[in-house]
Amino acid sequence: MIKRRQNKFLLFFLFFSIYHLFSDPLYDASVLEKEGKGVEALKIYTQWLSDNRTDLRFLDILTKTAMLSEDVDKAISIYLNFVTNSEGSIRKNIYEQIGLLYELSFRNSYAADYYRMAAISVDPPDPILLLRSMKLYYQSGQIPDDREIDSLLMKDLDSDSYVDALLFKAELLIYRGEWNTAEDVLLQSSYSNLYPVIQFTLWEIYMRTDNRKEAARIFDFMKETYPDSIELAIMTDHVNKIPRISDFFLSTGYRESINIQQTVVSETPVYIQAGVFSKESNAVDLSESIEEAGFDSFIVRNGRNYRVLVKGGTSLLQSLKEKGFDGFITEYP
Repeated sequence: MIKRRQNKFLLFFLFFSIYHLFSDPLYDASVLEKEGKGVEALKIYTQWLSDNRTDLRFLDILTKTAMLSEDVDKAISIYLNFVTNSEGSIRKNIYEQIGLLYELSFRNSYAADYYRMAAISVDPPDPILLLRSMKLYYQSGQIPDDREIDSLLMKDLDSDSYVDALLFKAELLIYRGEWNTAEDVLLQSSYSNLYPVIQFTLWEIYMRTDNRKEAARIFDFMKETYPDSIELAIMTDHVNKIPRISDFFLSTGYRESINIQQTVVSETPVYIQAGVFSKESNAVDLSESIEEAGFDSFIVRNGRNYRVLVKGGTSLLQSLKEKGFDGFITEYP
């Protein structure tokens, strides 16, 4: 009898030892996930990440863990916990994911910071992420230095990325009122006739500077070469134009001084989005803080998110930043 109990105990001990030796915590976590036990699964994934930083599956599991948190700020916190001891491409990917989460939650200046950190985490720096960060800084009211964009254009970019960077340079020049320089930059590009968006931008420059002869030439070229393009549809008023970023920075007085011909949609109100939250209480706290600082704000619900908005443009955005708030300009409330 005693011997039989000893055998049972030995068998149980052996099974327990073998189970822990061969069991897969990732499988266990996935089972819990399917059963709707997200909190338990999250703990297992987090522990696995702490113990397996060199595993080839690390980034995939980290992404799964962040998504399981179901909250942007919690997901960002999870990524930040594991970025410290990472390096190279892994660090780049983590920073990029953090940047993406900030961008999706409309916190563009933070997104720009992390995209930039992602870009310089590898050698040579990633030019596409650098451009992405510059654009987000620009949307947040921080104008990039000319040397940054010129340096980017000298890098070995694929054609689409090069044209994207070229158009951004033209956008910066237009923002400063340097229309002729912006025209030269675009005309000197070997891609000028290959990308309808370049032709469209040139057409806009000519329309804004009242150069109707060149505008008509480009219009005829677009009808012949890109008859089904969205750019031509905008030029013929068949589609409402979405205002470019520079439209928000050009004051009415400056537009009148250079005799800009407005060809499409009428002016629409401009707002500053100061934050977006999954919890209404957080949005209310930010809104109250903004109002205590002397600004009028309101909250708009979009799906599960609550957006904190302030009506106003670039000058107001700068005033908000001086008071310690962040935000970016948007057309829709």
